[in-house]
Amino acid sequence: MIKLLSRRNLVLTVLFIMILCFGAYATTVAIKERGSSVYMRQGYQTLREDAILTTGYVASNNIRLTVYHDIGVFFSIDKGSLTSFQYKIQWSPDGTTWYDEVTETITAGSITDTVCSYTIVLSGDVDYYKLFPYRGNYLQVQVKGTGTVTGSSCAVYLEAFN
Repeated sequence: MIKLLSRRNLVLTVLFIMILCFGAYATTVAIKERGSSVYMRQGYQTLREDAILTTGYVASNNIRLTVYHDIGVFFSIDKGSLTSFQYKIQWSPDGTTWYDEVTETITAGSITDTVCSYTIVLSGDVDYYKLFPYRGNYLQVQVKGTGTVTGSSCAVYLEAFN
């Protein structure tokens, strides 16, 4: 009788732990709305629905990232009549004040910061993926087309990694 009871308890304990783990996983996978930004726990998120590009930078939706080390930004671009596509990554501590990603150039001991503006020269429609190190509490992507924007569009997606 004692052996049956202990096996039954073991099975019940294992089932209870599995239910707890599944609940924690389901909570982690959930993406919850928080104000105008999206709080992301795991997986990917759409930052910009497929929309026509303009010749001036247009900001995507922003997203709050709190526990990630790297992010991957995925662009799905329809060329249309574009010559090239440009984007900038922006970070924010509060989701209101935005700072451009910068790069440093060192010449004779003098450091010059320059805003990073990435350009993709297009020969046709393209899906493009770029990894970035995590740098802030919130992130948004600015996108624009160069040349004639007729028939062009772009969607932006984000994937985050612990």
